[in-house]
Amino acid sequence: MMRPYRHPETLYNPWFLIHAIALSPRLRCAVASVGACYNARRSSVRCFRIVSMSTTTREHPRLRQRSQQNVAWGILWIALGLFFLTVALASMGIYYFLFRSTVPLQSQLQVSRGTLGVTGTDLIEQVVRGDRQPYLLFGDVITVNPDSQGLLLIDDVRLEDAPYVAALTLSNDSSVTLNEAARPRYDWSSQPYTLDLGNVAGEVSVLISEQSEREVRIALTTRSGDSVILTSPGEYLVTARGEQLAVSNISGTALLVTDDRNSNRAVPAGQRGLLTTTNNEISLEGGYVNLLGERGFRETNIVADAASSAAGAGPNATPWICSSPPHDPPRGSYGIVNFDGRTTLHIIRDGGAQTHGETRCTKYFGAGTTGIDISDHSYLALRVTFYVAGQSLAVCGVAGTECPLMVNMQYIPQNTPGAESAASLTVNPATPEQPFGPIPVEDIPVRNWHHGFYTVPAGSIPSPLRCDTCPQEHSFIRQGRWFTYDTGNLLALFPQEQKPGSILSFSFYASGHEYDVYVSEVALLVDTLSADSEQPAG
Repeated sequence: MMRPYRHPETLYNPWFLIHAIALSPRLRCAVASVGACYNARRSSVRCFRIVSMSTTTREHPRLRQRSQQNVAWGILWIALGLFFLTVALASMGIYYFLFRSTVPLQSQLQVSRGTLGVTGTDLIEQVVRGDRQPYLLFGDVITVNPDSQGLLLIDDVRLEDAPYVAALTLSNDSSVTLNEAARPRYDWSSQPYTLDLGNVAGEVSVLISEQSEREVRIALTTRSGDSVILTSPGEYLVTARGEQLAVSNISGTALLVTDDRNSNRAVPAGQRGLLTTTNNEISLEGGYVNLLGERGFRETNIVADAASSAAGAGPNATPWICSSPPHDPPRGSYGIVNFDGRTTLHIIRDGGAQTHGETRCTKYFGAGTTGIDISDHSYLALRVTFYVAGQSLAVCGVAGTECPLMVNMQYIPQNTPGAESAASLTVNPATPEQPFGPIPVEDIPVRNWHHGFYTVPAGSIPSPLRCDTCPQEHSFIRQGRWFTYDTGNLLALFPQEQKPGSILSFSFYASGHEYDVYVSEVALLVDTLSADSEQPAG
């Protein structure tokens, strides 16, 4: 019989066990553990656990593979998150660049009168006078010297039809800091024009163009942090002096905001808002009233003969009577034109004229029959905005009466002997021969207050700086610049015996050989009206 086959290296072969123990470190460790258990006389269960632990501590390949998969998935999720974050940031950046990013607007400074100062971020001040028209940078500080006036034009060079976005007239002893003037980078953006002026002091007149289709936001902030926010086309007058910030909303939308931004108040058109910086109180009061009705000009408020002025009894119903009295040719002319973004009354006489000529516009109070009583008012001011494009005579001629623009107020003093009420005087109808309005029938003294402006300095021919009846010297202004003449309170300039009690008419006119003038605004302002008056606010 054949013996069953037995492999020599079986568990029954002691030499195999010895060989296995010698070659396997883990098996040697297990044998050593069993020996230690025996020598220490520990329980067989405890020794079995030790042996089991010693023989099974080798890491399983499947567990290692699962650990590597977890690390890989973690890296994948982190990469995916970073990808989405990058896409989101890139989308936000593209959106901001296309719809929210801005580029600077052109900010140009013009001198209307006197000298201005511009201090840059390097604290170096440059003097601006004459025909200089510097472009400003963000951070520049504009200072207007006494008896001077400047015009800050904010222009969007991409718009051909609108010459400016906003025009700011800086009165004497005023100062502002140009913090920002920007527009959206692309036209499809809905963001507004932004103008930020800081450290505002003095008086700033703001005109926002109506020709721009994009919204405008202008912020004027004082040194104390209080602000005026202007957000629509119109005309505004902002005054920051001492502990008060005021805004007169002539037409538009204005908002007063305190320095802590906890309080604000809208100022409706035709009213004046006043903010006291010490207690952050905001109050509203009635705005100044324009005795002339509308400040500007249009085709329907200008007529060419005195008879048409009897259409109504108030300034709104009484139009301007404009004419060019007969003189040697060529004859002066006038008309409504849009000039430099403003609706203006253009008065011109050219053609190489070498003789005297005149073109004037007059408004009569009470439709040419009676004046208007202002004896109860404590404030009377004249405000005229105009642009002299050309003048041939030096100063105002040899007699001081031929200025490219003169203004005249015909009035009767308050304490007129023999007149119970100056406003009740009957006057003759206006005639072309009366350049300053009608003359009363009664033997009552009528006075004229007038003032002239010129752009050509004195030459070889002596030219007086005032006319014989002018209370002040004529004002020299820059040719080709917008200028706003504001008298302040006229009543403070008159002696007590000459203060106006009744105003019969108001006129403005161009006189001389050749003249070329644009007038955009005329306002004769009073503080309040008598209870029986029917004059409109303006």
